[in-house]
Amino acid sequence: MFNIMYSRYVLTIGALIVIAMVDVLYFSKPKISTKAQHKAYAVLIIANTCILVFEHLIMFAFGLDLPFNVCCIVLQLRDLSMIAYFSFILFYYYAAVNESQYNNLWAMLREEIFTGNKKKLLPHFIFTIIFVVVHFFLPYTHVTKETYSLAFGGPAFYATIAYCVITTLETIIIILFISKKKIDFSEKASLVWLFSLMLVILFCQPVFTDIAIMGIVSAIYVLGLYFILENPDLEMVETIDSLTKEIDNANRTKFDFLSNVSKEMVSPISTITTISGNILNEDSDSAKLHDNIQQIEAASKNFLEIMNNTLDISNVEGENGALTEGNYSLISILNNLVGTIREKLTSEKVKVILKVDNSIPNNLYGDSAKISQILNNVVSNAIKYTEVGKVNISVTQEVKNSKTILKFTVIDTGFGIKEEDYDKVFQKNIRLEEAVSSGAEGTGVGLTIAKNYVDLLEGKIWFDSIYGAGTTFYIEIPQKVVDAETTIGSVKEAEIAYAAEGNKKIDCSNYRILIVEDDHLNLEVTKRLFERYGFKIDTCQNGRECVFKYKKGEKYDMILLDHIMPEMSGIEAMQIIKKLQDYQTPPLVALTANTFTGSRDMYLEEGFDDYLAKPIDVVELDTLIHKFFGKKKD
Repeated sequence: MFNIMYSRYVLTIGALIVIAMVDVLYFSKPKISTKAQHKAYAVLIIANTCILVFEHLIMFAFGLDLPFNVCCIVLQLRDLSMIAYFSFILFYYYAAVNESQYNNLWAMLREEIFTGNKKKLLPHFIFTIIFVVVHFFLPYTHVTKETYSLAFGGPAFYATIAYCVITTLETIIIILFISKKKIDFSEKASLVWLFSLMLVILFCQPVFTDIAIMGIVSAIYVLGLYFILENPDLEMVETIDSLTKEIDNANRTKFDFLSNVSKEMVSPISTITTISGNILNEDSDSAKLHDNIQQIEAASKNFLEIMNNTLDISNVEGENGALTEGNYSLISILNNLVGTIREKLTSEKVKVILKVDNSIPNNLYGDSAKISQILNNVVSNAIKYTEVGKVNISVTQEVKNSKTILKFTVIDTGFGIKEEDYDKVFQKNIRLEEAVSSGAEGTGVGLTIAKNYVDLLEGKIWFDSIYGAGTTFYIEIPQKVVDAETTIGSVKEAEIAYAAEGNKKIDCSNYRILIVEDDHLNLEVTKRLFERYGFKIDTCQNGRECVFKYKKGEKYDMILLDHIMPEMSGIEAMQIIKKLQDYQTPPLVALTANTFTGSRDMYLEEGFDDYLAKPIDVVELDTLIHKFFGKKKD
């Protein structure tokens, strides 16, 4: 009997030493990952340590011949530790197969037990609570010192074994049959290891009641799991390998993208260079000269679009999920969209139909710049790849709780997309065969940017397409409603067609403006554009000169300021002018080459009255002139 007691003590103390070593190894090493499964493993180690400590307390209690009730309390604590241990084995594997969804163990448990929609772990939680309550009322076998069975017996003991077996089977069922994630070899190996040890507990513990098989086997499993899955050194090697692959893929993607952009840039630059040479070398012919200049303008716009898209995709990748939210007018976004459509239409063969649900609230809260960019990119893409026919745009809504889900549909009669190319549509460095063969130019990142922004806004974007007949894009974006009473009712169905002539120019000969620009060539180009309207024009080359002129009493009907200038920037000059007392401040317009998505909002937030991007688009310039001078009287 002494040998039985001694062997039990030696095996248990050996298991405790092993688990203590695992404790030291695991908790002393820095962790690269903080995933939920690793947190669950840490709890497993602690629970296993508690099991073995309580095993020793049981031996001491019986060795000191303490009252049986005291011994039962220790037995209950040991079994509760065992219940926690096997529950966290389940949680460990559940976190492993849902690692993309959860990084925090307690957030996972809260979501899957209490607050989530599916509550997949709720049945196990209820089963565990019921079991614990029932377990408190189950007796242990009364033992005597002569047998040294140390209370391994009775309903409470066998119930604990049953719980461990059920939880193990539940774990295996969830991993192998319910989870959709394909588990790797190491995870399969750990499951086999778990099942094998569970069989040892099931068949050996009831027979060899004098040996703490459950505690010892639990320690063996934790040790095995450490070497199979949880060793921080192995994790570090895997993380380094994963990061190396990600870096290689990123470098390859960037190389392909830059290669594509470089090729696309060659075409417009070559066109500009060649035609400019023809103009300089050929005899003057007004008709031919006009055609050549139109071709230069088209090539320049294409080049500008390539550069803007390249900057936009770089900006998207650098934003890291940043949103710039605020109150905005949906009508304003749609008006900007109409301006974009007029600019993109280059043929009478294509017409754009815009239809808006008049019951949509106009005053919303969200990131208006990103919504505008999404619409511009999708609609521009539809126009670009439609040679003849129509592009139909509809705007509707679905009210859900306190939000409205804006629904945009863009239907074109363009080339369509082959089914085998569906997966390539939103990839940033992929241009489909139809886009290349049609001669449509660009980097092919417009839809990539749109997809990134839609995801950022927690919306959805998808498409249907019939090859040769056209494509339909669907966009859904949830937005908060600021004022449900004020609807967008004034917007009516409109047909937008190509117009060779823009808006009739306003006579601005009675108005005086100041252009602040440090680049001489840009200054001359800007002057010529405004001279077409008859403005009296004054100029200066930095913000300090601008402020000096204004303080001196020079009267202007508008001041256009470049952003980055020597001595004083445009923003600094604008802020000083707005702070001056007893001066009648004219409209202050940011004139800048900063054309990142959201630049307009940024400058308006700084205090500018409007924004004009360089190089200046004549449609945007005309819109600006009509806005500030269209209703003025000479």
